[in-house]
Amino acid sequence: MSRQLGQSIVFERVEHHWSGIRPAFKELEIRIAPEESTRLAMLLNGEAHIVDLARELQGDAEQRGMQILAASLAAEWVSIYFGGQYHISGDPKFKAEVPWNDRRVRQAMNMAINRQDVQVHLFRNKGEPMYVSGLAPFLEGYNSAWAQRFDQLYGYNPTRAKELLKEAGYPPGTLPVKIWSFTQLAKPEISPLAEAGSDVFASCGHPGHHREH
Repeated sequence: MSRQLGQSIVFERVEHHWSGIRPAFKELEIRIAPEESTRLAMLLNGEAHIVDLARELQGDAEQRGMQILAASLAAEWVSIYFGGQYHISGDPKFKAEVPWNDRRVRQAMNMAINRQDVQVHLFRNKGEPMYVSGLAPFLEGYNSAWAQRFDQLYGYNPTRAKELLKEAGYPPGTLPVKIWSFTQLAKPEISPLAEAGSDVFASCGHPGHHREH
């Protein structure tokens, strides 16, 4: 095995592994390529046998005879989390003035997002809604009532979103929103979703600012 920091990791097959499993290939090299276009070029040029691609680029690969492999069950999810919430009793870090502590603000931010547009344009109609982050319908603890009441409580309604923010004491231009994002394999939509969120919150009269790390 070898490793080049920030570039690649190479694994070699163990011929007599204790598990009895013997991979069909002798060597596996994982190359680090953060940019989508670079990964697509590596795939099309034969420099890589399999890559992680955003849905907007998958069509280019399919046209060149590549095949899309997907898990049979949802294994990854993409969410926007409100930071600065500390609700543990007696937590010295708790700050009551943090906007996200107000339920109306959280509800407004949800109602500002057109999830149908996100589904069509970002996920190419291949995404599935997750009403509570991290809990898919097939997992223990899932409550079917979440889906039934979601549209009423959090469905797309920018007019009501603005009303809720005003009721909470945040008229247009008074609630700056900073969104931090990152790149991660199997979740190529994270960065474009963060950019879309920034635009959405700005359309509600509250400046959104997206930073990636």
